[in-house]
Amino acid sequence: MILAGDERIIAVDQAIAERWGRLGTPDPVPAVDGLIAATALVRDLVVVTRDHDHLARIGVPHLNPFQQT
Repeated sequence: MILAGDERIIAVDQAIAERWGRLGTPDPVPAVDGLIAATALVRDLVVVTRDHDHLARIGVPHLNPFQQT
């Protein structure tokens, strides 16, 4: 995963993999959404995306840059 502006890559470590594995229980989450969510939760990140349905359900902090406030 590359963070905007920093061009840092976050490796999928054991903590992220374990959190990812638990996210789909009992309500399945698409694999990529689950990986992004797990990474954000473990690393205390905010996800910037238009696709917020799964993230909101899981409780991942997110921001929709296209939504007017």
